[in-house]
Amino acid sequence: DLFFWGLFAGYMGGLLGVGGGLVFVLIIPETARRLGIPEADLVAVTVANSLACTFFTTFAAGIKRVVAEQSVRRSAGIIGISSTVISILVLKFIVNSGLLSPIIFDAFFLLIVAYLMLRLFLKWKSVENSKEFVPKENDRMLWLTGVFSGIVSPLSGLGGGIVVVPVLHGILHFPIRMAQSISLGVIALSTLVSSLFNLLQKVDFPASAPHTGLLLHSVVLSIALASVPGALAGSWTSGKLSSRWSGGILLAFLLFIFLRKIIILIYS
Repeated sequence: DLFFWGLFAGYMGGLLGVGGGLVFVLIIPETARRLGIPEADLVAVTVANSLACTFFTTFAAGIKRVVAEQSVRRSAGIIGISSTVISILVLKFIVNSGLLSPIIFDAFFLLIVAYLMLRLFLKWKSVENSKEFVPKENDRMLWLTGVFSGIVSPLSGLGGGIVVVPVLHGILHFPIRMAQSISLGVIALSTLVSSLFNLLQKVDFPASAPHTGLLLHSVVLSIALASVPGALAGSWTSGKLSSRWSGGILLAFLLFIFLRKIIILIYS
């Protein structure tokens, strides 16, 4: 089950530049419960393992695209640095401290996804999709994008990419492929640092849940084995799609995740 979802998340993450965190936050909580993780630690474990799995889905595709596309390196660096710093602060003082309850976590997740769907839908309908151009870089907006991504990433477990792509494409008017490449680079950096931070956390889980820090071995390894080839396949497919198709698929993917999350909450 984890292998299948890892493959699916990796493919969609590589295809859309969003990292796969949208899928991981849906499947990790139930797996963690089966392993005996206490409810009090469920949010921290979900976020930590989602970010770690997201790193594997984005590293290969993200590094390849950032290195190959010189135009995205500077933007990815600015957003990545600010996103990483803010993510660590939010993890330390809010998520891992136990201040974020499951109810608040789920509500924040749904709110963010709903807002981003609206932004993408408005952008997708506009005529600008057929006349994209590379805008002049605005360092202030790039830093603010990184800060926003750094807040959303640990509070939702989404890895930040689900923020970076809609903000760069829907608000700052970057071409969607450029926004996806920047996003993959940002996610790879921020989730790597966040995962190293979570590895060092001291926690006491049941014997049925082998772990290092907050990372559950069975979850991360099962998903990573499937998500890496999935991400590379998704990244290759992305290069074959038009901007309008890429935007439409991302919008449909967000809607699928939004509805699935609501169904899970209703029947849980």
